[in-house]
Amino acid sequence: MLRYFCILILLLTCSIAIAQDRFTSEPEAEKALSSLSGLAASPKKTALLLKLSDWYLLKGNRTPAELEQSFRLADEAMSLSARLKDLRGQASSYLQLSKTEEARHQLEQGEQFAQKAVVLYAQLHLPDELGESYVSLWSIGTGKGIGYAERISILKQADSAFKKSDNKRRQADCLIQMGELSHLTGDWAVALSYLEECLQLYKATSYIHLQAVYDLLGTVNFTKGDYKSSIEYELLAIKSAEATKDSSMMLCAIYNHIGQAYRHIKDLPKAKYYYERSMAVARRHNDVTNIAVVAINYSDLLLKAEDGQAALAFMSSLRKDYPALDTLFGPYIASVMIDIYARLNMPEKAATFCRIAEKELAHPIDDLDLEAQLEQSLTLFYLKFRDYSKAAYYLARYDSFGIKTKSKLHTSNIFLLKFRMDTATKHYVSAISHLQRYIELRDSLFAERKIKEINQLSILYETEKKDKNILALEHQTDLQVSVIKQEKTVRNFSLAAAGLLILVAFLFYKAYQSKQQINKVLQAHQQEIHEKNASLQRLVTEKEWLVKEIHHRVKNNLHMVVGLLASQAEFIKGREALDAINESQHRIQAMSLIHQKLYQADNLSSIDMPSYIHELVEYLKTTFDRQTPIRFILDIARVSFPLSHSIPIGLILNEAVTNAIKYAFPGGREGAITIRLTQTHDNHFTLSIHDNGIGLPPGFNAQSNNTLGTTLMEGLSGDIGARFSMKSEQGTHIDIDFILKPQAHPGETPLSA
Repeated sequence: MLRYFCILILLLTCSIAIAQDRFTSEPEAEKALSSLSGLAASPKKTALLLKLSDWYLLKGNRTPAELEQSFRLADEAMSLSARLKDLRGQASSYLQLSKTEEARHQLEQGEQFAQKAVVLYAQLHLPDELGESYVSLWSIGTGKGIGYAERISILKQADSAFKKSDNKRRQADCLIQMGELSHLTGDWAVALSYLEECLQLYKATSYIHLQAVYDLLGTVNFTKGDYKSSIEYELLAIKSAEATKDSSMMLCAIYNHIGQAYRHIKDLPKAKYYYERSMAVARRHNDVTNIAVVAINYSDLLLKAEDGQAALAFMSSLRKDYPALDTLFGPYIASVMIDIYARLNMPEKAATFCRIAEKELAHPIDDLDLEAQLEQSLTLFYLKFRDYSKAAYYLARYDSFGIKTKSKLHTSNIFLLKFRMDTATKHYVSAISHLQRYIELRDSLFAERKIKEINQLSILYETEKKDKNILALEHQTDLQVSVIKQEKTVRNFSLAAAGLLILVAFLFYKAYQSKQQINKVLQAHQQEIHEKNASLQRLVTEKEWLVKEIHHRVKNNLHMVVGLLASQAEFIKGREALDAINESQHRIQAMSLIHQKLYQADNLSSIDMPSYIHELVEYLKTTFDRQTPIRFILDIARVSFPLSHSIPIGLILNEAVTNAIKYAFPGGREGAITIRLTQTHDNHFTLSIHDNGIGLPPGFNAQSNNTLGTTLMEGLSGDIGARFSMKSEQGTHIDIDFILKPQAHPGETPLSA
């Protein structure tokens, strides 16, 4: 479902300008503009041109002519700094030109200017300005619709630059965006890591508008299925918004997200309360996007309350008031209307919206929530009206989505749908199994202890609100008493003073009692934290054991596949088919060795490359029956690679060595194959496979050659971002150069050398 990503983009985009003095009025800017002609060529004139360009760029309600003026001034600054050979002036001009081109929707040209600014600021060692250049590059890339991974990569470079300049505020601005993008890609652990670091940096700079960070932390925890943490962060977001008097659309998002959390723990009255507050903010701002988001959630709430007619009336009224909803958010509205008409047993009405949903699912969808919602709605609809083939198709898609996202919430829904499907198709044994899994997941999500903790958080929040009201009332009472004191006689004054002394003593006593109670609660919470830490340690141990067991079973299954291929080979007579099966066996064996290494090692995330390559070469030597042995020379650096690089490198080695054994030494001639894995510098590596055989055929071209082996090696090299080369020089030489960035994710083992 749509989230408030656009709000966060606006939050960061509004603060991307480099801090500098700005003109405070139109006459001041016009006076500076008229003085340009009398200024001599100098860096000071370049700075004034850029300051004027910035004035026209950031004006409220700017016109196309003012944007053109901003571009012209920045372009003049560029020409002047180039004549003066002022590199800093050129870099500043490129950055300003990138912003003006983005505002004029000339994104390609803006991107080129931003890239030039990056190069010059890096050369000048100005990290703060370099960070701003990366931010401009990211902003333009977002407008172009580049992928999430590429946006995160640009933001990481901006974050690194701001870190060098100790600009914590701009670091935090980048991290909140990286957290949102990681959340959209389903990488929740990384998203939480970014957001927690962002929160600490904002606090370090005394930044008080923390509601956006708290809200995003709540949203990520909600997606994970951790509703306790989600509500805790959303309550903090509300407190921050109230403290800063924030009445913007951010408040709408916060109310909507906390409503979602309460809806999923079945606390429908609280969910309804927060949804209605969210809708009120969206209507006040006439924000159609967020009206659609809240409306979809509110309708689902009414359906959970078994009130299909109320849901239909609500959506019909809203679509009438806001006709743009169907145009802008057709798939989202379709999902809700399918659910409503299915609940009301009106399949003909639902069919129109089913076609909209199916058309949307026919193409890749970036919004993971929308994909899950459409697949779930279509599965329920076709299941209810007994179209089991279509129901099974969309359930399978939803199942793949659940496996990919690892969401407990979606997984529990999938098991419930599988139970209903098995029951409807009379597969009762699997139905019982799926029902048991659903109950297990449901219990883990909605355990009484978690709900109790959530209720305690709500009570604390409501108590704090009441305490604030009490303090306000006490203050008002004190003022009234003060007026009364002035009007009363000396006798009444003495009585009032005595009464106040009694009141103060009573308040001190109550404060003492409250402090004692709070200490007891804190001690109990501390004990509970210790118990949870011990429980988490046990869970980590169990997880490591399970991961080893999985690698063991994967290795056994791959060996079974090799055995099946060997059995199949006995019944195949064609030489070409038999060679294909043998080559497949080698490739599977190369992958099997990876999983064997993983379950045998203490480190579950990386492979010791010298040990792995030696075993792979020994396997290939024994596989090929040659009268004249081939000598192998191995020079392997002592490094460990993650699984993402180990499998491609193993397969590339398998292809290269197999080809050399088969073709490099015809007629039983002797030969040698040299394999080297070297670390050239930093995290740059080179894998070389050389033989002293007959070499490649004359005119051989690796780019135009379409053999499976060559294509496979090139494709696998591309998967790890490597440069692949293949040439004939006293034999065949294959070189693969690649960069392995240090691992930064929690729980993964860094590169060791």
